[in-house]
Amino acid sequence: MVIKNCILIPFLSVTCFGYMLSDLNFDRNVDFNDFAIFSNQWLLEEDPDEPNWIGSGTADYFVAASDSPDRVKVKADYVCDGIDDHVEIQAAIDALPDFGGKVQLSTGRFNIGRPINLYRPNVSRWFSVCLEGQHMQSTCIFLQNGSNCNMIENVNTGVSVSGWKVIRDLCLEGNKARNTSGSGYYSKRASITSGVCYDQCIQNVFINNVKEKGIHIEDGWHISIFNCWIEMCDGDGLYLLGNESRLSSLQISSNKGRGILLYGTNHHATNVILMRLGKAGFQAMTLYNSTISNLNIVDWGQVSPLQNALQIDASSHHNAFSNISVKGTATPSSSRGIAVYGDYNLLSNIIVEDTYYNPLYIPEGGDNNLISSSYFEEGASANNAIINNGANNKIVDCSGLGNEEIVTSGFPTLKHWGVTKLNSAAGAITAILPDGQYAGEIKTIVMTDASNPSTVSATHHETSDPQVAIFDDVDEIWVLIWTGMRWATLKATCDFLPLS
Repeated sequence: MVIKNCILIPFLSVTCFGYMLSDLNFDRNVDFNDFAIFSNQWLLEEDPDEPNWIGSGTADYFVAASDSPDRVKVKADYVCDGIDDHVEIQAAIDALPDFGGKVQLSTGRFNIGRPINLYRPNVSRWFSVCLEGQHMQSTCIFLQNGSNCNMIENVNTGVSVSGWKVIRDLCLEGNKARNTSGSGYYSKRASITSGVCYDQCIQNVFINNVKEKGIHIEDGWHISIFNCWIEMCDGDGLYLLGNESRLSSLQISSNKGRGILLYGTNHHATNVILMRLGKAGFQAMTLYNSTISNLNIVDWGQVSPLQNALQIDASSHHNAFSNISVKGTATPSSSRGIAVYGDYNLLSNIIVEDTYYNPLYIPEGGDNNLISSSYFEEGASANNAIINNGANNKIVDCSGLGNEEIVTSGFPTLKHWGVTKLNSAAGAITAILPDGQYAGEIKTIVMTDASNPSTVSATHHETSDPQVAIFDDVDEIWVLIWTGMRWATLKATCDFLPLS
């Protein structure tokens, strides 16, 4: 605003002789009412040397932190005093109409002593709430000493569904050293008769240092979590029991629990980094018809031993896991790489390195899985090879030392897949090759030390039952393919016993 051609009359008004640029309320007088309008406009102007402390201006209610500038507090609908700031934030949420709206927080720190509640009971339609800060590094919600509670809650106590909750652009600091319980975001239905929690979005949120889980969601549908960091929690980083979630661009690290536990159907997770975790990296529990891709797991099992980087539980089936990198520390903490207890899962384009035990572990009951185009490096301990004790699993186009077994003496039963090296330095070997498990399975047998002539008998072969190969020279090989009913020879430089 420009004031010109004016004479100031003390205490009352300004009389303008020229164009009345200062008559901001258009009443043909320039007085204190116009100065009030001018002051209001001046407060709204952005200083190019300062950040936009006031926010987007599109919120229904604006809440200022106690440490925000005075010019921000003047514009706020609610101003916090730095103690129990949940009172002002909750008041702004409670002031929204029954169809919901947006509550925006200023930059600064909000100290809370009770959960911020996003649920409203007894409304005729979904109460949709957006709680928005300015940035994950500039708007911080801090849990006060001894509060011992969740920080943000969406607990459905009614019989109708609860939906459309958005949290974005802020930080949740859990102060776990001075609290005995509490998760960052906690959502579930209160009882089996309560409605489920639909359509929740957590975006651009940094969750740090909470006593329990970073994000704890049960009975949730249509969950979207994007571009979030979850660090230094004493529980799991993300614990999600629900259906149809979308997870993308997450970094979850230095938590004492699991990186992610995912349960339910039709989930999609991509571009996730899981690092320095106390327990398993990623656990698929009763997971069905979901896709997990672009997953990077580094260093897990730091708190509890015998953990798996990626664990697919027995009740998980018909899922696709692809483009996964697993790298341990070659110590007992990084126990196994991929553990598949479920069935009918597809795993492809996987690299597993520096585990302590098995890079790939499939026990009995893990059946009908397809593992392809992957590299499995053997673990650092003696129990370091691939274990495949399930039925009808197909391991195709995979490489790495984990695919090899070395036989030294006695009467062993060979693996029905991969490479077997015969080292007879300690004595003759009389081995049996069992039936394959799927059509197209390839088996390679090679003699690496021929100190003692040895034999391998294929129990069912297209030539004879059994077909017995004699290995008495270094580098002799026998390459076979399983047709679905019998073994067939693809290449052989060894000799065979006469047909019986």
